[in-house]
Amino acid sequence: MVAHKKRLESFTALTAAALGLALGFSACAFKKDTEKPADPRMTALQQELDASKPITASDLKVTFEPGDSLNHYSAIISWPAARPLLVTVEYPNNKKDSFDGRTQNQLKTPCLPNGQIQLRIRSTSAHMIVLSDFSFEVVCPRDLRIDGEFDAVDELQGITGTLQIGNRTRIRLSRKALALDLENIEIQGGAIIETFDSSRATTWYQGNSTMPPEIRIKSKTAKGLLTFNLNGIDGAPLPKTRDIEDSTLNGAAGSEGEVETLIPLTGPKGQDGATAKFRCAKQPGRGQDGNKPPKTKGEPGARGNDGLGLPKVTLNIMDSTDFVAEFYLNPGLGSGGAAGSIYIGGSAGAAGSAPPPCRAPPTAAPGANSLPGDPGDNGASGGCGQIFASRSLSGKIRLSDVEGSKCSKTPHMLRPI
Repeated sequence: MVAHKKRLESFTALTAAALGLALGFSACAFKKDTEKPADPRMTALQQELDASKPITASDLKVTFEPGDSLNHYSAIISWPAARPLLVTVEYPNNKKDSFDGRTQNQLKTPCLPNGQIQLRIRSTSAHMIVLSDFSFEVVCPRDLRIDGEFDAVDELQGITGTLQIGNRTRIRLSRKALALDLENIEIQGGAIIETFDSSRATTWYQGNSTMPPEIRIKSKTAKGLLTFNLNGIDGAPLPKTRDIEDSTLNGAAGSEGEVETLIPLTGPKGQDGATAKFRCAKQPGRGQDGNKPPKTKGEPGARGNDGLGLPKVTLNIMDSTDFVAEFYLNPGLGSGGAAGSIYIGGSAGAAGSAPPPCRAPPTAAPGANSLPGDPGDNGASGGCGQIFASRSLSGKIRLSDVEGSKCSKTPHMLRPI
């Protein structure tokens, strides 16, 4: 207890001396033309105070050293050098390491299988006063290797270390964005990132407001050939336009024919045994012709569905010495407008029935249809998107058009970050 009190008094006296010198210099600052060089005692005292500052979490710097295989890293944790402190580090297994802050300012520890390191760090002054005591968590990089046809884009989101991509691997994107922030991209030969299908056809897209999936790739280094097959989606074809009918335009039916019996019968034969005779007392009427619609031209067709364009791509590679990227640009096309509708003329009235010996009347004519309406406008083709690339990729990006696309010639299609 006495020793602790003496250490506390020593620390308090040191702080008071610094404060007194600081106030003295502050008062002199208001005197004109009487400025003097800094007091060496104050300078030495300030340096001692700075050197005695505790280690805090914001002082720590973490770098990682990769091992011989994926997901094997060591963390190198450093703090300011040349401080007269005792730095104690406690690990989850209760193991402790101590470091003399005057000569040691870093530690190296392997990352655990779960990718995390939990530490407790304490800094103690030369007078054995605990100046800081805090927990510190390190999240280690995660690596992944992919091969073949790969569409599990969610698995890529947590990768922060090395992404190894086997030769001819195809990463398929649909409606999900791809965002990577990596240390390294290692492509063994060439690999493909593809949006949708090269046929630009799909069943779910109906020209709605869906946006193409954005692609953002950032990496300190990249090696190999990465091909971007950027495909849009064609607007879905429109169904056949329904023509317009109006039952009030239909012709009326003709009257029924009537038959008269000349010799009434009480049985199968007449009273004198003669066969019954009939005559057509009224010929059936002809049906009325159908009427023409009041409009001579149908309604215009619906506008075609818009095509889905290409995504925005951001490619930020710091070291691209052994890296090349090529883009194949294939935006979706708008579908054709629907044909205009037709006003249907009224149907012909049915002829009256003609029982023998009545004669069937002439058939009525249906009303003439209107002219078809104008076809709808074609849907708009999808846009070309835009490619943003780091300046390190200058001369390492190739753009190619697919199926008549002119995206590669679009001004500012490729822009520097």
